[in-house]
Amino acid sequence: ALPTSQVWPFNIQERWPKVINKCQMETYHQWMEVVVPVTLAGLPCVTIPAGFDKERGLCMGLQLFGPRGSDSKLLSIAQAYHRVANWSSKRPLTLFPLEQ
Repeated sequence: ALPTSQVWPFNIQERWPKVINKCQMETYHQWMEVVVPVTLAGLPCVTIPAGFDKERGLCMGLQLFGPRGSDSKLLSIAQAYHRVANWSSKRPLTLFPLEQ
């Protein structure tokens, strides 16, 4: 398992985080490089909720991945986790009003 991002959600006005853990992020894609190896290897993956930032209530995900051909197994694991964790009843903080 890997985090789906190296940082918590950032301000929409910011194109991408320019510094992460004192390391410069020169491009948009650099801040997302934690997920690149799985993608380049062509492995199946699924993202599941992992929790919320205590300060702002914003969400973070976790990327589960497996060997080639394990797509169905990964989806089954994600579905079982979703049911047990009851994520459908949890809501992140909304920064803007949602239209009904």
